[in-house]
Amino acid sequence: MSDIIDFGRRLRFERERIGMNLTGFADAIGVSRASQINYESGQHDPGWAYVSRLESLGVDWIYVAVGKRAPDFELDRIDWDLCEQILEDIHAWERARKKRVPAGKQLAVLRMVYAKSHGSGQVNKDAMLLGMKMVA
Repeated sequence: MSDIIDFGRRLRFERERIGMNLTGFADAIGVSRASQINYESGQHDPGWAYVSRLESLGVDWIYVAVGKRAPDFELDRIDWDLCEQILEDIHAWERARKKRVPAGKQLAVLRMVYAKSHGSGQVNKDAMLLGMKMVA
């Protein structure tokens, strides 16, 4: 199953968890009903601007993005080498595209990729790609 389809299923689950119907959610987040349907079905990647608005509705956007709830991993046992690898990948992406990613967005990508990579000792490349697509 592709990451974008998984993203869409988790997005729908979260929308239903917070008790919103599709139209109301789309209105609240600032997209058309058709766009929301496309995001939930995995037809389109919503991008960072959309994802960054999810938290304001009570959506666990880390879960939507990577499939893990924030408390599912212990931040007191941070793998600093992994964090450094993730940051190096972010900076390599910036250099390759000659585009600066603001610190807040870097932190969001770091947290998301770390959640998906934690325990493996290496950067989850699919999560990194998804994260960088969101901030592009």
